[in-house]
Amino acid sequence: MKQWKKMTKPNIKQQASRCRKRCVLLAKAIVRKDKGCIYCKRKKPEVAVHAHHIYNETAHKYMSAELSNLVPVCFTHHSSTWQTKEPSFHRNPQEMSDFMRENYPELMEKLRADKNASIEFEAKLDKLTPVERDKFDLSFWQEKETLLKTIYQTQNEKPKISQTIRRNKRITR
Repeated sequence: MKQWKKMTKPNIKQQASRCRKRCVLLAKAIVRKDKGCIYCKRKKPEVAVHAHHIYNETAHKYMSAELSNLVPVCFTHHSSTWQTKEPSFHRNPQEMSDFMRENYPELMEKLRADKNASIEFEAKLDKLTPVERDKFDLSFWQEKETLLKTIYQTQNEKPKISQTIRRNKRITR
């Protein structure tokens, strides 16, 4: 007979990891909302819109949920199949990096500064003990999650045009 593991509360490191993942999902949802691909300008429902990290979320953990580090891109320009002739961020990273530098120079400068600050920040955190680091991570991601939830909720409270038109028709009758 199979033994069932006793349900235990996740440790601080697991809680922080789960919280970071929720933050990344929230940030991606915020970036994708009502925005089109930065490359071809197509929007939903014409295409599926993804959120792409400019700086890798594994290498730059504390930038993984930064809204400035995410850009909306359609499937084709995010990670399309190898047969297409269109460039994509995952298949042609250098070409897309050049595109970002040419078309969004202010964003790229800001991100470069943020990346350098993030590297310095992580270097300071390396001096903490593992337990202190885990506690810091948990509080950092909990604060970030609260901020992103607030942004997400305010973004979704905006009335859609059709709701506004219906509301105006009721008022004028």
